[in-house]
Amino acid sequence: LNSPRIGAGSVRTYEYGMAVTTRARSVSHRWTLRSSFRSGPRSSSFASKVDFRICVAVLILVTIASKCGDALAPTLADLKPLLLLALNANDLHLALTAGRTLVLPYFVVGVARRLLEDPAYYLLGWRYGERGVSWLDGLMPGTEAGFRRSEHWFRRFATLAVALEPGAAVCLLAGTSRMSPGWFATVNVIGTVIRVAAIRFVGRVAVGRVNAVLHVLAEFRTAATAVTALLSAATAAPLAFGMVRWIR
Repeated sequence: LNSPRIGAGSVRTYEYGMAVTTRARSVSHRWTLRSSFRSGPRSSSFASKVDFRICVAVLILVTIASKCGDALAPTLADLKPLLLLALNANDLHLALTAGRTLVLPYFVVGVARRLLEDPAYYLLGWRYGERGVSWLDGLMPGTEAGFRRSEHWFRRFATLAVALEPGAAVCLLAGTSRMSPGWFATVNVIGTVIRVAAIRFVGRVAVGRVNAVLHVLAEFRTAATAVTALLSAATAAPLAFGMVRWIR
């Protein structure tokens, strides 16, 4: 570029060519991730018949159900506690419904709902590795950031992480690290059952305080539901934008 034979026009041509090349690489990378969604997973001896698109569809439906549960929690916690757990069995909802449900339905619905999305995240990590994490981050922003934050600790405490906090990042890491499917399932189920039991115990012990909270929610049910619905819609917006972006 410092040669006297190369003029300003040549420099501009060179810079334009570099910009086009960079853009082409970016588009190619994005197309590769999108094509992986259409073409299906790479060859694998484990769960080779499971379609990648089914895993993603399960995660989208579960996320939508969770947002609906959050939005309707002030109403469902008192009137339809099991329906609330079916939509979203997070720690708060489990505690609020502990004194309003029978033991067996509580455990069946609560444990099943908490385990529902874990195999899908695990399979995505197992079959696609970090490529699947990047694609999922485009659909559900924040997935890759959580994956990176948990990566260091997971290497040291893999089994403990799956038992105590089997969220999206941990289940993806379990898959990408090729944790044994049988071991993952065993630790995941046992850890979930213990956690649900502990939350029910706390909820029953503090039933007076829980009932006081439910009484306040019942008194201001319409206003409380409107607030939680708005908050749920706001937190669901990134998912909606991600779905539109990748469908296009």
